[in-house]
Amino acid sequence: MKSAFTNKRFSLILALTAVLTLGMPGCNDDDDDEVTSAVTPSETKLQIGGIYPLTGILAEFGELSQKGAELAIKDLTEAGFQVEMTSKDSGSNPTDSVTAASQLVSENKAQVILTASASETIPVAEQVTIPNQVLQISYAAVSPTVSVLPADEGQDLLFRTNVSGTAQGIVLAKTAIDKGYQKLALLYVDDALGQGTAQVFTENFENWGGQVVAAVKHSTEVQSTYVDELTQAAVDGAEALVVISFPQHIIVFLQEAMAGSFFDKFLFVMAQRSETVINAMGSVLEGVCGTAPAVVFSDSLDKFNVHYQAEYGTLSSPLAGNTYDAIVIATLAAYAVQAKGETMTPITIRDQLREVAGAPGERVEPQIEELKRARELLQAGKQINYNGAYTNVDLDENGDVSAPIEVWCVKDGQMITENTFMPDNFEVVGQAGMFFDGSKDFVRSQESPLGNLVADVMLAGAQASDNTVAASFINAGSLRNSIGEGEVTQSELLIVLPFGNTLFVLDITGRELVSALDNGFSQADSETTGAFLSVAGMQISYCDTTPCAEALLDNGVVTSVTINAEAIELDKTYRVATHDYLAGGGDNFTMLEEACNSGSYCQNTDKLLVDLLAGEFQNNSPVTRNVEGRINQISSP
Repeated sequence: MKSAFTNKRFSLILALTAVLTLGMPGCNDDDDDEVTSAVTPSETKLQIGGIYPLTGILAEFGELSQKGAELAIKDLTEAGFQVEMTSKDSGSNPTDSVTAASQLVSENKAQVILTASASETIPVAEQVTIPNQVLQISYAAVSPTVSVLPADEGQDLLFRTNVSGTAQGIVLAKTAIDKGYQKLALLYVDDALGQGTAQVFTENFENWGGQVVAAVKHSTEVQSTYVDELTQAAVDGAEALVVISFPQHIIVFLQEAMAGSFFDKFLFVMAQRSETVINAMGSVLEGVCGTAPAVVFSDSLDKFNVHYQAEYGTLSSPLAGNTYDAIVIATLAAYAVQAKGETMTPITIRDQLREVAGAPGERVEPQIEELKRARELLQAGKQINYNGAYTNVDLDENGDVSAPIEVWCVKDGQMITENTFMPDNFEVVGQAGMFFDGSKDFVRSQESPLGNLVADVMLAGAQASDNTVAASFINAGSLRNSIGEGEVTQSELLIVLPFGNTLFVLDITGRELVSALDNGFSQADSETTGAFLSVAGMQISYCDTTPCAEALLDNGVVTSVTINAEAIELDKTYRVATHDYLAGGGDNFTMLEEACNSGSYCQNTDKLLVDLLAGEFQNNSPVTRNVEGRINQISSP
């Protein structure tokens, strides 16, 4: 059931280019464009209807989604899935979107409809998909209204793979307060995006003691002048103008705002981070800040970018990733239905969406071999958890995905990330007495204060209920952000540890532990990898290259390990702490999975690592850590 958007939880991970929508070039209102996979008699082909703004105000972003959609169909085809997509142009127009959706449902028998912006998504849902009981997934609708659409109350037919504007409204309000603003004016586009985000911003800004002195809407059509709207906004001592709109509008009224001395300070909400306005306006926007969905570099995104770049010669965009994910989760859900021996309908597909893209289940990432594996797992009756390119695609009760939001500011003509937040949790949990560097190249190549800190809290958390636990370790790929010196909020810690990992305690032999350490450190010199380990309770030396003549194990790199000041014994059993991903064999730590499957002690404590980390800040602030020689790289003889 839909719940109020102000109560939505955003918990993890994303976004970088473009503004709001996407498309499939090569289509027009009269011609359909079909992309089809191979047919096998035992399966029913999934029919997807894609509605894309190929013309009109949002047309410039069509190519981004086209690439994501085409890559999804290509990958699913190669992985053996049967799916066909017919696409139509919305013209960036709600009326045309409804017409296109009606045709796709009645003529093409589409079981899933994809839509772009909220101004198109909402009328399609109200007039076509929900009345006809057809599943709908938006890849670009930002409006908070989508989360609580009355027509979807009790229906659960409307989903989206991009982040709701609710998050940005909250984060921008908090940012405005932090920057000392007390009175602000709003200028927003008069559509679902502008209306919903303006409401969220106003509620939160005024709850934190600010005042919105004017809230002025403007037409969705690009105007030659916005002097009337700016005149209405520039009242009652407004210190800056909050802008919720699209680049084509913004470029016009920003020039007028500064030329006419209406405003010289601005705050922006962007559906996706875009350089368009900055490039058009130049240095006059120096110091201007805004919000956009953040990019969290995950294994899924890394793999997707490698695949996408091999296909197109450039890095992906969030719009491409969101479209890709929408098609993939719909197809996986459709196959899950058939693998269970059920009839594939929009309702049965809907019922499997959260099952294929959420915990529990084996993690599946956006690449061909992973999709093949997902098919095999579903056929075998096993659960999967698809993790998308830019979000984890964990669909909540409102059909939304969650992600962090970045605050960007223009510095030296460039959009620079100033901070990253989770919008629903600004609670200060403690103080950092130093800067904990979480940059990828740093934590994946050497002992780090951040890695030591997290390993320490894991060991302490395990020993709190079992004092026989001797050591702990965590892979650097689980550490995703830095912690700044000063106040630390729960939201910042959720960015550092965004995957919801839980603490595992298991028994392994000294030989298995050394094998795990070899896996973590064997590639440390040649490239930075997510398998690189941070440890607590032990000291390790390893060779910087292979072969390593002094290695404890054949073909290994670890030359010495001490636990509680004693040299490791290969045949002795040790109780150690790690987390669920590594205990399940992730990052090639298969020896841990084998140990758990052997019948030895292996227990999920259900303690979230992020909660253990928060507890350290709550109880021991200001928190600091040093590099202590826990990990020592030596030159191979």
